Formats: sequence, C-alpha cells, structure tokens
Amino acid sequence: MALGSSFFVGIDAEYFDYIDYDTLIVLFCLMVTIEGLRSQGLFEYVAASMLRPIKSRQGAVLLIVALGFFSSMLITNDVALITFVPFAFMIIKMTKMEQHTILIIVLLTIAANLGSMLLPMGNPQNIYLFNLSGLNFYDFIRLMLPFAFVSLGLLLGITVIKISRERINYRNNFSSEVSLFRLLPYFVLFILCVLAVAGLLAKSMLLIVVLSAVLFLHPRLLLKADYGLLLTFVCFLSLSAISIVLISLKR
Repeated sequence: MALGSSFFVGIDAEYFDYIDYDTLIVLFCLMVTIEGLRSQGLFEYVAASMLRPIKSRQGAVLLIVALGFFSSMLITNDVALITFVPFAFMIIKMTKMEQHTILIIVLLTIAANLGSMLLPMGNPQNIYLFNLSGLNFYDFIRLMLPFAFVSLGLLLGITVIKISRERINYRNNFSSEVSLFRLLPYFVLFILCVLAVAGLLAKSMLLIVVLSAVLFLHPRLLLKADYGLLLTFVCFLSLSAISIVLISLKR
C-alpha cells in the first residue's frame, strides 16, 4: 500500500522526511535492550521474588495483573506479555487455577496494554505520539496518569471480585539467581534509551552506542528485534504523510 501510494504522490527527495526516524531508532534500541535484560532472566527473577510471600489465589492473580500493568510501562506491552504470559501459565498450574485460565490471561493482556499508556516508552504508539506532540516527559505522564489510575483500579476490582482468597500451597521452582555483572550493561543501555525519549540524548548517538554495545556483548540479540513491527511503522508513517500531501493538494 505504501509503495502503491507513490503513484498518487510522485517519488522525490521529500519521501525521506515522511518517516519519523527518531521513533524507529528509539523503538529498535528499546527492543534490543529489553531483550538483553530478558535473556539474563531478570524478569523471571523479579516475578519469582515477588511471588514467594503470596499465600492466596487472589494474591497470585493480583501479582500477575500488577506485573503486566507496571512492567509494560518500561519494557513495552508486547515484551511484558511475551515475558509474563508463560509465567502466568506456570502460576495457574502450580496454584491449580485452571478453571480461571482465560480470565487470568485476559486480565494480564488488558493490564499490559493499559499500563503501557503511562510512559512514553510504554508502547510504540506512545513513542511516536510523544515525539509528535512536543510534550515534555512530565507533562505526558501527568496527562495519562488519571486514565492509568482508573484502569488499574478497575483491573484490581475485577480481580478481587472474580478470584477467591482460597489459600494455596506450592513449591516455587523459578530461577532465584541473576548475574548483576551481566545485567549492568543492559541497565545502562536502558537508561540511555530513557534519556533519549526524554530528549536528553541524541537519537543518533543512542543508536551508535546500543549497536556497538550489543555487537560486543551479544550480537544475536539483533535478531530478536521485531523488524515486522518496525516495517509496519515505516509504512504507516509513509502512508500518513502521503495522505496529508494529497489532502493539501486537494484543498
């Protein structure tokens, strides 16, 4: 569709300006950095540590919902689901809540998508809208905070109503160790991504640093990025820009 639209708006040098490269760079760097953190078992470790003191079915489901909601703000909604849906299935089996499987996975999915709205790096759409709006980091959060707060309240309310407080007994078989030494470089890269989103670091510099670091640390992570999503955004941005050109010409 993006290529076909070129028959209506002739290809010229302005085509290079149709694409929001800043959005694509930040999205790519976040994908690779988060995949690096995930490859070191960080998210499973955090989830397992939080699960240890929980003694009821309701508490376990509240944890699953909270993990999806709050983690998606930082690691994006897609990564949150990829990471915590398998974790949720394991918890469901361990706590013998198979009859609530659909409800729990649906709540987790909703939580990941609603929680991701709060921060600019929460999902690809947020990155694009944040760059386009011209809002600063604080104003964006202040704008989205009421919606996130109401969403979280509704999710927790539904969980409390639908899931009983029946006591559970199980053995925690999740990984309990991570290497801080191996995690540190990815933490640094993640902080750089946040600085870039906030406009405190040039996007081109972020790309150079992330590519250099990942090629040195773990080159195979570059294969983990969702290039289909990146291509979708390239086509989306191209079509949007061409539509604006056509409307302007019509007027």
